[in-house]
Amino acid sequence: MARLLKCYGSDCSKFPKEEMKEFKGKNYCEKCYEEEKKNSEGYKTFLEVVTEAYSIPYPTGLMLRQAKNFRNDRNYEYEDQAIAILYIKNILRKEMNTKFGLGLIPYVIDDAKKFYIDQKQKMEDMKEKDFHYEIDVIKKKKVEFDKHSAMKNKLIDMEKIL
Repeated sequence: MARLLKCYGSDCSKFPKEEMKEFKGKNYCEKCYEEEKKNSEGYKTFLEVVTEAYSIPYPTGLMLRQAKNFRNDRNYEYEDQAIAILYIKNILRKEMNTKFGLGLIPYVIDDAKKFYIDQKQKMEDMKEKDFHYEIDVIKKKKVEFDKHSAMKNKLIDMEKIL
């Protein structure tokens, strides 16, 4: 009988060693492995977005605590939180101040997700359409400028004036 190992994912039991995958030193079943990998990539994306949006080298403790609370209490994914920050900064054009942390996320996260899903759908719709434009070139006749006739028009005949 194969050795059973504990899965470190949420609400999992023990599995044979052959069915387990290792991620960051811990064993996970197939389902939990994919979930943990997605969560880890989302967290990295979240950190990059926060550091860029707030122009700081690393998020403050307040921001990290708020992000963790949003993740645990409200079930906001880290990727969704990153999308909300981008939405606040780029679309709403709000000033990002570190002393307030991530306090605006709960108010805009649903709008941000809807906005970016709509944008993605529009992009897919545009890819499906076939755009062929025919450009009509209009050629204008080049008007020759006669320097001598222009000069004659500028000359005033003094005899006719008197």
